[in-house]
Amino acid sequence: MMASFEANLLPLFRKHPEVRFSLVYPPYSVLVWRDFQQRRQIDVTLAFRRSVFQAVRALPNVSLYDFQTRRDWVTDLDHYKDIYHYSPEISRDMLISLKRGTDRVDEATLAPSEAVLRGFARLSPLSSP
Repeated sequence: MMASFEANLLPLFRKHPEVRFSLVYPPYSVLVWRDFQQRRQIDVTLAFRRSVFQAVRALPNVSLYDFQTRRDWVTDLDHYKDIYHYSPEISRDMLISLKRGTDRVDEATLAPSEAVLRGFARLSPLSSP
């Protein structure tokens, strides 16, 4: 994943400093993180997230947003058609957040967000968050 990111996106970001890029981690349902845990994909996923952050943190034209830790969204399965696809209301609220600049990833939010995602992965499918 990182090789593809470095080959396809980073050069684009660097070649076009006049363009503002917003990268988004979409709010997958909590069940995705359970699935990642069962497939032993948590560590690779979190490592990729850290690597992307490190790659773009010094680029002034790139912002990284994380909606995967929005407990109010990801634990309410009524917002989802399946484990990945969320409601139009969440899409609208994500756009509002992008406009306001909230939910941005920075050095201070990186480790706490990983802890939240690891916690989601450990939740029993029948437990309440």
